[in-house]
Amino acid sequence: MKTVEISVVIPTYNRAATLTKCLEALSRQTVLNPAHEIVIVDDGSTDETESVVRTLRSSLPFELRYFPQTHRGPAAARNIGIRNSTRDILLFLGDDIIATPTLLAQHLARHRIHPGENLGVLGYTTWSPEIEITPVMRWLDHGGPQFAYFLLHDGSEIAWNFFYTSNVSVKRRFLRQHRLFFDEEFAYASYEDTEFAYRLRKDGFVLTYHQAAQAHHFHELGVGDMIAKAAKDGEAGALLVKKAPALSQMIGVTCDASDSGLTRTKVVLRRMVRNQATMRLFTATAKLVPVPAVRNWCYTQLYRYHKMRGMQEALYDREGYH
Repeated sequence: MKTVEISVVIPTYNRAATLTKCLEALSRQTVLNPAHEIVIVDDGSTDETESVVRTLRSSLPFELRYFPQTHRGPAAARNIGIRNSTRDILLFLGDDIIATPTLLAQHLARHRIHPGENLGVLGYTTWSPEIEITPVMRWLDHGGPQFAYFLLHDGSEIAWNFFYTSNVSVKRRFLRQHRLFFDEEFAYASYEDTEFAYRLRKDGFVLTYHQAAQAHHFHELGVGDMIAKAAKDGEAGALLVKKAPALSQMIGVTCDASDSGLTRTKVVLRRMVRNQATMRLFTATAKLVPVPAVRNWCYTQLYRYHKMRGMQEALYDREGYH
């Protein structure tokens, strides 16, 4: 029986210290087949990323390959990884994702059980035990806009929109056969995996969930970080609406594909982002009130507000509508 080999594709940008932890964790895998490979795509980093890769290359049990690019975002970086990977399975990880020792073994085991070329595996990503989990981080993963693992059942087939590129694996041959790449117009780590998965599904892709393929998210976030993320999600959401209007309800906007439909959407968004004073009150309340239900409600309103502002700027202001 042919040994299944894996390419770990990691886009990275100015996270040299965290990338070190990511690669060190991959060096401690229970699967030590030297035929596996790690593909690092450096998205125009200006820190010590290249030096980190050179330093760690000799200590890893797998081949480590490094591809630099100008700063164009994770979608473009992953495409370089797809084009240059050579193994059977592509495992997409984030540069702030710390693998547990059995992560590769678990992904490989599930692909052996599900050998169909159209079948992919979503692993479980939770916050790293090395960092303090703030209230906003807890909300992000339990009702907020980051991960929704609490909705999933281990071992089951799941909806395509749970395609989280923090920890997900696919058959390389399936992507190559269908000429599937990430849309490089998405400049941020926002909705680029959603749009990609939407096209995967159209070509017959099936996603399964395997909780034992676990990794830790090493990324501290506060309220200000969540607000910045919301604005980027809004901008990326506007692009998603333009490319796939059928997905508009998924991101909290209803519109159709016509020019008049998009114009109506712009008008709705403009009305939604007027009351800045209320949002300042929500920000203060979220920081000061210790009651989780109240605090989480404020987080939800803040996220929606700043997301709508980002969408308004992308859909309305930049196109000259007044």
